Amino acid sequence: MKNLYLSLVAYISLSLLSINVSADVVIIVNPDSSVESLTKQQITDIFLSKAKSFPDGSLAVPVDLSEDNEAREIFIKSVLNRRQSQIRAYWSDLIFTGKGSPPKKVDFPEDVLDLVANNPNIVGYLDEDEIDDSVKVVYRVNQ
Repeated sequence: MKNLYLSLVAYISLSLLSINVSADVVIIVNPDSSVESLTKQQITDIFLSKAKSFPDGSLAVPVDLSEDNEAREIFIKSVLNRRQSQIRAYWSDLIFTGKGSPPKKVDFPEDVLDLVANNPNIVGYLDEDEIDDSVKVVYRVNQ
């Protein structure tokens, strides 16, 4: 009985360790940007190339994470209301028709942080635990 109890405790402990704890995804801009907040629709329009500027009229340049990033998965699902395959198809169609091009993709969260921190026109997204005071949060994604 004692061995069964110890096995159960070990199993539960290992299960808890394997749970992926994810921070909230946030949309970020440069701290010098006059943008204080964005709506989900404004973010969607910017990231789907339907809008080229922030609400104040300044240029908005989105930056995207690579497809294997969990924050990207959450962003696409919760903000853009799409799946990865739908986003690929969307951009393929726009590129083919010459009506748009996808946001610049970067491989690492540090690259998004650096781009946003150093350019008032860049807008990006990251897990909240990956940001610092070099950027300003303008939207929190509700999962």
